[in-house]
Amino acid sequence: TDNKLKQGLTELKDSLSGGMDQIRSSIHNMYDDSIDLFQEINKLVKDFTFCPLEYSYDINNQPSLQLKISFIFIIKEALTNIMRHSNAGKAWIILREHPAMYQLIIQDNGTIHDKDHDRIKMQIENAGLREGMGLHNIAERVSSFGGILNISIDRGFRIFISIPKKEGGKAAGTAG
Repeated sequence: TDNKLKQGLTELKDSLSGGMDQIRSSIHNMYDDSIDLFQEINKLVKDFTFCPLEYSYDINNQPSLQLKISFIFIIKEALTNIMRHSNAGKAWIILREHPAMYQLIIQDNGTIHDKDHDRIKMQIENAGLREGMGLHNIAERVSSFGGILNISIDRGFRIFISIPKKEGGKAAGTAG
């Protein structure tokens, strides 16, 4: 009977442990889902009145909460830069998911004055994104996810970001 009691307690312990794991997982998923990335970006798009703005969203597997927050910050910063520094007549935000990465593209069709063009091009080429336009903060956020940031200024201003879903075997873009 001691063995039956021991077996029963072990099964109870395993059952309770499994239940606690399920509760933790549910809470974790609720927390990650607490930010609707599409809706948050959509609010930014609706509030942006500087020029027409096209928004394309193609995400099926939600990124981690930290990555969602970073995408929102990056988009806010980029839209602020367009208003402050651009003469754009149109802008685009494209956020899409690929099998191995998330991709964020923010661009406008504005022109850059010749005097600023060379300075900005040199900052980009030398990764000297320490000053101006909040690009340094964007670069740091992208880097923290093991991502790649490319900026071009040849036909308007374009920020192209790739964030890998997996970094060193750990999922960077997914909850875990």
